[in-house]
Amino acid sequence: MANEITAVMRLEVNNSPYDMKFAQTRTFDQTGTGAGTPGVVSLTTAESDVSFGAITPGFTGMLNLSTANTVQFGPKDTTMTLLGQLSPQAFCLFEMSTAATLRMRTTASTAVVQIFGVEV
Repeated sequence: MANEITAVMRLEVNNSPYDMKFAQTRTFDQTGTGAGTPGVVSLTTAESDVSFGAITPGFTGMLNLSTANTVQFGPKDTTMTLLGQLSPQAFCLFEMSTAATLRMRTTASTAVVQIFGVEV
């Protein structure tokens, strides 16, 4: 199929007394053509804006490549408003508002994060 984005999310918890399974798959039409930026980004404890270059990302995915440090992220106001974090080697996928600027930092030392944005 052409001009489509498929997003898949699956979470399973098997820890008595919890036995929970959540799985969703959604397909979206893609009217934009850009994808892939900014790639691998090095972060420190100083907040930094994430630049997606010429594209306006809709879906954004992040993978913390660090084996030791947690990465925090959120929208930029004057400073970063903390929204979430990625533990070492954790990942996330979310739909980003076109009005937002993504900011990130590490909780200690440095970390490398793979980030991709896909126009919708």
